[in-house]
Amino acid sequence: MLNAKQIICSFLAVVMTTSSAFSATSLTASSQGYMPTLQKIGENSYKYTEAKAEIKFDVTDPQVVKQRIQEMMSAVEGTQQTKGKQSKLLGAATHTLKAYPMESLYFFLGMGAVAFGQLVLNNSHNPVGLQQHIEHSLSPMGMAGFAVFMYFNNLTSTQLMTMTNNPAFMKYVPYLGMTAGFLAQSIFSHVAGDPNIKACVLKKPVTEKDKEAGVDEKPCVKAMENFADLRLAPSLTSMLLSTLLAAKAEKLVKAGFSMGKSGLLKLRGVDVALTLAPGKVQVSAVRAVLVHGLGKVAQITAFVQIDEWLNRIVTYAWKNFFDGSDFYDINNSIVERLNYLKTTNWVEPKAEPFLPNLLPKEFSEWIAKDRTLEDRLKYFQKRMTDWRMTNLADVYEAHQNWNMHLQQLTGKYASSHEFYTQIINAIRTSRFDLGYVKPLEIPYPLTGLKAYNVRPEAYDAMVTHPKMFEGYQRDNLKFIARLMQPGAILNPNYITENFEDADEASAYIQFGALLNDLEVKDKKKMAKFHQMITSTDDKVVARALYNLRQEMAPAMRNPEDAYSRVILALINILGAPSPQMEPGRGYVMGFQFAPSTQKFVSGLEFRKGSSMFGANMLVDHYLMQMVCGPDITNGDALVEETTGFPSNFRAPMIRPAKHKFDNECNSTKAYMTSDSIYTYKISQDGKTYRGFLNYIRETARASIVGHKENSNFQNWWDFYTTKQMKSAFDAFGVRYDEIVVKLVRSLYYQREEGFFNSVYNKLGLNQNGRNSLNQGPVGNGALQAMFQEERMYLAILEEIMFPKRSFDFSLETALERKLQVPEVREIEKNMIGLSDLLKKIQIKEIGGRERIESSLMNDELESQVETIQKSLHTVKLQLGLVGGEGDIPVMVRALNDNQKAVAKVALDSLSKLADEMANYGRIANAVSWNKIYDDETKSVSQTKSNPETEKALRNSGRMTAPAGQ
Repeated sequence: MLNAKQIICSFLAVVMTTSSAFSATSLTASSQGYMPTLQKIGENSYKYTEAKAEIKFDVTDPQVVKQRIQEMMSAVEGTQQTKGKQSKLLGAATHTLKAYPMESLYFFLGMGAVAFGQLVLNNSHNPVGLQQHIEHSLSPMGMAGFAVFMYFNNLTSTQLMTMTNNPAFMKYVPYLGMTAGFLAQSIFSHVAGDPNIKACVLKKPVTEKDKEAGVDEKPCVKAMENFADLRLAPSLTSMLLSTLLAAKAEKLVKAGFSMGKSGLLKLRGVDVALTLAPGKVQVSAVRAVLVHGLGKVAQITAFVQIDEWLNRIVTYAWKNFFDGSDFYDINNSIVERLNYLKTTNWVEPKAEPFLPNLLPKEFSEWIAKDRTLEDRLKYFQKRMTDWRMTNLADVYEAHQNWNMHLQQLTGKYASSHEFYTQIINAIRTSRFDLGYVKPLEIPYPLTGLKAYNVRPEAYDAMVTHPKMFEGYQRDNLKFIARLMQPGAILNPNYITENFEDADEASAYIQFGALLNDLEVKDKKKMAKFHQMITSTDDKVVARALYNLRQEMAPAMRNPEDAYSRVILALINILGAPSPQMEPGRGYVMGFQFAPSTQKFVSGLEFRKGSSMFGANMLVDHYLMQMVCGPDITNGDALVEETTGFPSNFRAPMIRPAKHKFDNECNSTKAYMTSDSIYTYKISQDGKTYRGFLNYIRETARASIVGHKENSNFQNWWDFYTTKQMKSAFDAFGVRYDEIVVKLVRSLYYQREEGFFNSVYNKLGLNQNGRNSLNQGPVGNGALQAMFQEERMYLAILEEIMFPKRSFDFSLETALERKLQVPEVREIEKNMIGLSDLLKKIQIKEIGGRERIESSLMNDELESQVETIQKSLHTVKLQLGLVGGEGDIPVMVRALNDNQKAVAKVALDSLSKLADEMANYGRIANAVSWNKIYDDETKSVSQTKSNPETEKALRNSGRMTAPAGQ
């Protein structure tokens, strides 16, 4: 639009100064969808028309004409802008909607190429890149985040293109649009991924379940605090710099791949390759160009490296320069506040909300939140954790990825061992007549029913003592039948007396009361149900429970109906009835639900169609693996690894190798239900078996089952499976060592050898455990920073225990500070002992590459952490924070609530420091079979993800790949 107006005004100026040359009768110029025109209507008169506005003038006074045209053009432009704002918003949304399918496809292919390129270039950092890419691309949050990105990218790019047609600027427009899209998507992901925001909006009471999901007691305040932690400045700076480099790089790529006018090689742009996740954003590339020809993966990977390289540099520099200097203020605020409290006998003034009459209550409270010493100390702990994460982000990201890579492998190894042990023992009971109850030979009509007055933790009896547990289930049915007895009078006191749990008693009372509200026809249904559950025939009881399950779905669709309310109340007190009349099936299902074995099942994935039978539960899958799994005695592989995806453990077969199940085991599609696993007709060696459980019970190899006196299962399992697992982990360890090397260097701030770092060293930029950009008092080495933080807490504890005239503390000189109180020195001594254990992790050059040699064992770490906890407990006793024990005296001088609160924060923070330090050792050992496998308990340990660590990783400013939502 501006260009068209400039053309017209320039032309008019020429006309007005040289009127004799103006002989044309009409001139038109096109601009943004309308046609401004200039027509000669008389000897010296003209008419100018634009967007339904027009003026008439003559050329005898050029200055007046020029002024009137500009006034009219300004008025027209204002009208166009008002309408344009609405049309641009709608246009961007329409364009996003129309383009979404194809753009999503380009995005998926582009990111797939990016993920594959990263696997080729840096497999040790993220061995599950393709899995993460597929899972996220198909997730609702991933698709919604991409739509938000596209919308704001389109809107911003359109707006920028209307502002200028300068070719030098236009090449940057797509990347600036992506920067805006990135910012909008980041905010959207944060808002959508923070449970506190939802809780704040709904304004309902926070339950324990909400807290487990991450909701704070004050969700609105926490939501604003979390939003303040969303620091986008380093990432946006990186994006803007990437804009410059990517535009230049694109020009080179287009020039390099151009094939003249032939058009045989075309370029298709994918504006961005993003991995978007709730609360996390990784800009994997500022522009990826998919080339229909050779080298497209190499090109995408090259673009990825632009932003990854810049993002790391910018984020690290930003954190060191700005966040580093913040610690001076944080240090001073704690010292000043503590000295102030000394003048008030440790009485904190009431925090007044900030501008309560102008701001919402939650916002004014949040602004005033960090005023107490307790809050300032918590903030210090959070910022110190974030600071260390700045230096350890690469390590933690890689470790999380490796955890995902190994989780299914180690989890299924442990769970299949437990399941096989249980089934082999049951087979031995049947084969050698070792018990009165033979679990694989009896039906389980009451599977899923609650047991009468049995605590949840005692439900292991469903596997260990199935018949005894069934008796408790029958007691529950009898009690319910008593309530349903025609003419029965509901006695709430009697029910309450018969149940230990008040809530459980209340559920029975509610069911009894609802029975009175039924209509006659529905009472007849309940009478029929009552008759069936009191039958002595298990098949009749099972049919009653099965029919009840069929009633459940209609009742949930119409919960206000009187009959529906009775059905739902009945289900509530019965449990989840799932009668299993095929012999042994209920026993197999018990592994899935018994408390002691349920932990082995949680979080594990399995192929529901790995044979011709579908598998609804993991136990169904394992049963079919006993038939279709690898024959490890013949050398078949148990460990399955596919590039870019998690490793998998394939549970082995235990059937006779001579039996053939080509159709049953090698089907590419499961077309029979999981129920068929237990009823399928099998014929082998002239014998017929009903179902695979019965088949395995009869035919499992004697070399595995053993003899009547002894089982040989554990020897067989150890000899064949452990050997393969150790071999696989040795191969994983070669790649994982690269991560541990980074960990060790980050702990002590040892820079890697290389051209840039050798220059830094010569210039003196990497000295004394600090980076030259670090403008603060805290060291870059993780251990140095930890001990600086630790000294702050120890100094405050000493001040509380033995106050001085004034309190002074400096992070710069923290490690030189002398501790005075013996109990506090004991904490320090034990923390040093823990850090000394980490020195066992050493970098060695083996075979021309850096490898890790370590004698550190996880039980050493746990033992030292326990020692630290004991020394912390001693101080708690002396401060009166816990009850006295033995001869340890409680401190004579009583502490007030504020002193106790501050002391508790200091001690809790020290406990977290100890666990964080020990976790460094656990991370180093994470891919060493000898260190994670306990041969005595036959269990595999993996480092658990810590919510605080994950949050610190996000707060580090580094944009991380999603870790399997």
